[in-house]
Amino acid sequence: MHLPSDIPMPLYEYETVPQCDDDVPARFAWHQAMGDAPLTIHPVTREPVRRVISGGWGALTPQRSGVAVAAALAAESTRAADVARTHGSDFGCGSGCGCGS
Repeated sequence: MHLPSDIPMPLYEYETVPQCDDDVPARFAWHQAMGDAPLTIHPVTREPVRRVISGGWGALTPQRSGVAVAAALAAESTRAADVARTHGSDFGCGSGCGCGS
């Protein structure tokens, strides 16, 4: 399928992949067709890059460690259990919600 040239391509956000702990990722945007594979190398600097998925609560990148993810999930479960204790076990909780109440 060929698209007319006047249809704009989506703009995707990328960041460089840090090579050591002190490196700060550099962000940039790149126009690509939706069917194109994500970039893996910066088109100018040739550094390794990864696509940044953003929206909703902010950017999502594979930087978070398993420990950070587990801590965030535990905190969310604690908040859900607090709501259940305060408002009753059927307040917003469904079967299998995992809040512990």
